[in-house]
Amino acid sequence: MMQQQTLVQLPSANQLLELFLQDCRDREMTEGSIQSYRWVIKHFFEFLNSHGVSPYKAEKHVFIEYLRFRKTQRVSQKTLENNFTVLSSFYEYLTFEEYVEKNPVTGVQKRYLRHYKSENDVDAEAQLGL
Repeated sequence: MMQQQTLVQLPSANQLLELFLQDCRDREMTEGSIQSYRWVIKHFFEFLNSHGVSPYKAEKHVFIEYLRFRKTQRVSQKTLENNFTVLSSFYEYLTFEEYVEKNPVTGVQKRYLRHYKSENDVDAEAQLGL
C-alpha cells in the first residue's frame, strides 16, 4: 500500500514577511529597525514579482540582478550594504525555518559588497608609514 504524502502549503510572500518580522520582534529588535527591514524586503519582493521569481527560488543570480537594479537607482554603497544585510538576515531566517536550504545572499555580499577602508583606516596606515 502506498503511503499518502501530505502537501504542506508554503506561506505566501506577505505571510513570510510577517513571520520574519515577528521573528525580529522575538529577537528584540527595535521597532524602527523592524520597519526598515519591512521596507527593504517589501521592495525586494516587488522586484522578484516583476521577474516572476518566488522568494523560495531566488538564487545568487537574482541577487546580482537586484544589486545591478539598485545601482541604477543611484543608491549609496552604504545603502546597498544595508539592503543586503537585511536580505541576508531574511534568508538566514528562511534557512532556520527550513524553507530554503541555504542563504543565497552571503556569497553575493562577499563578492560584490566589500567593505572599503574608511578614511580613519587610511589615516592610521599613513601615520604608520604603510
